[in-house]
Amino acid sequence: MDILKALARAAELVTLLRRDDKKALNYIYHNQAKHFKAKRKSDRIQKVTDKNMILFEAEFGRLEFSSKNASKLKQDKYLLARESPRIVKAMIQYYQHRNISSPLLVRITNTKFYHFF
Repeated sequence: MDILKALARAAELVTLLRRDDKKALNYIYHNQAKHFKAKRKSDRIQKVTDKNMILFEAEFGRLEFSSKNASKLKQDKYLLARESPRIVKAMIQYYQHRNISSPLLVRITNTKFYHFF
């Protein structure tokens, strides 16, 4: 989850949080999400990082968007899935080049997540 949170905050993955997207994103956030799930009924998607976490949830959980903006959300999800491996590799190379020991780096290199890329 730490890896996904770091990716969700990456400047390269900043997309617009369109008003029309919020309904579909909030539906998944409240009803279908398993890992990044709303704690209270009043919780809402408000930031781009929240949107990215829901897009990760939709990608890994094979969840579908049901809204008139589904195609735009699918494009955003595709961008996230396409760019994430490159960003993870860059993070690893940066940490290794600077000889930075990080719990995140240890997690990336010791899990199957790293080998996925």
